[in-house]
Parts: sequence; structure tokens; C-alpha cells
Amino acid sequence: MARSSDLPLAVWVLAACGFVLAAPVLGRLGHPVLADLAMAAATLCGLASFTLAGLATLRANRRAGEGADRRGDAS
Repeated sequence: MARSSDLPLAVWVLAACGFVLAAPVLGRLGHPVLADLAMAAATLCGLASFTLAGLATLRANRRAGEGADRRGDAS
């Protein structure tokens, strides 16, 4: 994964973890709507982190494929 995408990925993952941890606390404090919103936000953060990781993987795979050495074809 490229260095430029490490920090945003970490932020999305940590935000998702924070929302997952905050949701039951909000629910126990008597705010079920806020707890549901926190879980929805955690879902969106999780999807964003998976999307970002997938895009970085595809970019890295494409870069590796462009300059790949084709020794196997010469044999």
C-alpha cells in the first residue's frame, strides 16, 4: 500500500472502532437513536476503509503489472 494511503486508512479504521465502542455507551445512557446513528457511522467508516484498501491494492497491482519481468515467457 502506498504511503499516502496509510494515514487515511488508519483514520477510517480508528473512526469505525470509536463509533462501535461509543454505540453501546450511548444506548445505555438512554440515547438509542444516537446509538443507531453511531452504528450507521461505523458501518460507513468500515465500508470506506475497505474501499480505500481495495483501491490501493488495485493501484499497486496495476503498477506491478506494468513493469513485470517476463522471464517465464522466454523459457
